[in-house]
Amino acid sequence: MRAADAQIEAIGGLETNGQQIYQKRWWDRRWLVILVASLVACVLIFLRRPDALLNPQFFAEDGTYYYSQAYNLGGLRALLLPVAGYLLLSARLVALVAMYFPLSWAPAIFNVCAILMQAAPVSFLFTSRFDHLIPNWYARGAIALLYLAIPNSYNLDATLTYAQWHLALLALLVVIATPRSGRVWKIFDGAVILLSGLSGPYCLALAPVILLRWWRTRNKQLLGLFAIDLFTAAVQVAVLLANMSAQRGQEPIGASVVELARIVAGQLFMATLFSGKGYAVINTTSWWASSWFPILVSVCGVGFIALMLYRAPQELRLLWLFAALIFGSGLLAPIGSFSGTYWQQLAHPVWYPRFEFYLIVAWLTTLVWILAKTTHVPVAARRVALVLLALTCMMGIPLDWQYPAFTDNHYQAYVQRFEQMPPGSRMDIPLNPDPYWTMTLIKH
Repeated sequence: MRAADAQIEAIGGLETNGQQIYQKRWWDRRWLVILVASLVACVLIFLRRPDALLNPQFFAEDGTYYYSQAYNLGGLRALLLPVAGYLLLSARLVALVAMYFPLSWAPAIFNVCAILMQAAPVSFLFTSRFDHLIPNWYARGAIALLYLAIPNSYNLDATLTYAQWHLALLALLVVIATPRSGRVWKIFDGAVILLSGLSGPYCLALAPVILLRWWRTRNKQLLGLFAIDLFTAAVQVAVLLANMSAQRGQEPIGASVVELARIVAGQLFMATLFSGKGYAVINTTSWWASSWFPILVSVCGVGFIALMLYRAPQELRLLWLFAALIFGSGLLAPIGSFSGTYWQQLAHPVWYPRFEFYLIVAWLTTLVWILAKTTHVPVAARRVALVLLALTCMMGIPLDWQYPAFTDNHYQAYVQRFEQMPPGSRMDIPLNPDPYWTMTLIKH
C-alpha cells in the first residue's frame, strides 16, 4: 500500500493531485494549440501581403510621424506626441524599440510588430477563457480563420498604422472573455486595456461595453478594467480637445438615408459576400445606382441581424454594440479631402473601409454562431446563414485574399545614401500609399 501511495505521490498525489496531473497535461496541450494558432495566424497574414516582410517599407504615418519623430526628436520625447488629435502609444513604443536597430531594419520591425498585434486576438481566442463562451472548437477555429481572411480589409493587414484596430479588438475580447483571478491574467487584462486605450479613441466605445458586461456579471474585475478604460478615455479626450486643429477633414458629411444604405449594403454586405472587387462591379450597375436596391439590401441585412441578436448571447450583442459605436463615430468624423461628400466617399468601392471593419467581424461571427447553435435558432435562419457564409468563402474571401503589394519606393537605396551623408543633412524618403506621404530624417 505504501509503495502504491509512493508511486501516486511521485506522479502528483491522490485523487485531487491526479486531477492536477490531468489539468497540467491539458494546459500543456492548450499552450501548444495557442502556439500553433498564433503561428498559423502569422503565416496567413504574411501570405495575404508577402511584401510586408519580403520588401518591407514604411506606410503613411509609420514613417511620416512615428519613426521620423522618434529619430529626429528621440524615442522618449516622441512617445506622447498625438497624431490626428489623439495618442497612439503602441506605435510610438514600436518606434522607440526600432531606434536601437539599424535604419534599414526599421520597416521590417514595424511590420513584424503589426503582424503580431494582428494575430493577438486569434491567440487569445484559443485560451481557456473562451471555453465557456465558445465551447465548440470548430466554431472557434472558423471565427479565427474568417477574421484572418476577412474580405474588404485592405490596408488593415501588416501595417503598424492600422494595427491599433486589431489591438482594440483584443481589448474587446478581454472584456467579454471569462475573467480569471490569477495575477498574471489580471496584469494582462489591465495592460491590454491600458495600451489599447492610449492607442486610439476606441476606449470611448469600449466604456459602455464594459459597464454593460459588469451589469450582467457583477464581476469586480470589470470595474477595475472600467477604471483603466475611463482613465485612458479622459486622457484621449483631453488630448483631442487640445489638438482640435489636427483633425484631418472639414468636408461636408452629406448625411442621407440613401447614402447610409449604400455604405451598409455595399461595404458590409455586398463586399463581404462578393469581395471588394465584386462590390466595385456591382457599384457600376444601374440597379445599384437607383436608391431602392441598396435600401432593400441594408433593410434585409439589418433586419436579419436584429432578429438573430434577439436570440444571441450578451457577448455577441456587445460585439455589435462596440462595432456600431465605432462605425457611428466614423460617420461623423471626416478624415480627408474627397470629391463629393464624405458619406459618398465612404460608400465608394475604392474607399477601403476601416470603420466597417468591426461590423464585418461581427457579421461573420454572427453567421458562425447561427450555424453552431443547435437550439433556439430557426431552421430557415440556419439555411440563410449557410448560404451567406458559403458565398463569403467561395467569392468574398478568394477574390480579396491577396492584397496588392505596396509600390516599391526603393527604401534600402535611400538608406544607403542617407548613411553616407554628413551629420545635419536632411533627406525626404517617399512612402506609400501615395506621393503625398514622405519621411523626413535629419542625420545625427
